[in-house]
Amino acid sequence: MDTQKHPDNPDVMLVFGITSVGHRVIIHVTDYLPYTFHPVPSWFSFEDIPDLMNRTNARVGFNAVHCIDLLEAEMYPSQRPIQILKITATGARSLEKIRDVLCSGGLRFDDYYFTKEDRNVESSIDDIFSFVYDCEAMFGVLIRAGMYHELPAEQKVSNSQLEYITRSKDLVPLGRQADTAWRIFSFSIKTTLVDNNPLLSYTQHAVIQIAVMVARKGEPDPYLGVIFGFK
Repeated sequence: MDTQKHPDNPDVMLVFGITSVGHRVIIHVTDYLPYTFHPVPSWFSFEDIPDLMNRTNARVGFNAVHCIDLLEAEMYPSQRPIQILKITATGARSLEKIRDVLCSGGLRFDDYYFTKEDRNVESSIDDIFSFVYDCEAMFGVLIRAGMYHELPAEQKVSNSQLEYITRSKDLVPLGRQADTAWRIFSFSIKTTLVDNNPLLSYTQHAVIQIAVMVARKGEPDPYLGVIFGFK
């Protein structure tokens, strides 16, 4: 299974796969709302969220923010949790605009300016990975019966035998016991700390290694290992 954005409409996620009888299929998922994270000062409260939404939408120029949730994130066990915003956008284009506003330094809330220096690792996670995580789609998905329809030939984006359209809430994860052709055996990301900033910002902490091992289902040992090094 693979996932990517629609070539003509980035608000649509395309899920590629093979059916149980061997047919190649693409699922057009139309309702997934991407999101990003951004840390905020400790004095920021739930009562500030509506005002922040209005200011962000005003800076973007349209209603780009669908909702904002105030969460706590524990970066290190020995340190106090930090406050972080989960900002859900109305679509992929909206998310790009929101990220631009948060990084520009032009969005002010009281005496606090949102800048790219405040961002953390979660701020830059691609919405494709968020989609796979939220839908628990790593090991494959099923579509609930009657909750999809086949696309006509003129709306297809590939030469796959089947293309369906559905909603993300109608995707059912198959789980770890799914009869998939392959699965990720392990995944590791190593970072280098360059200061004592508890926010792991990609602008301050370089990713030095990403390692992936792939195993065929039913085989005891992985057949593929890849390590990417960055500096």
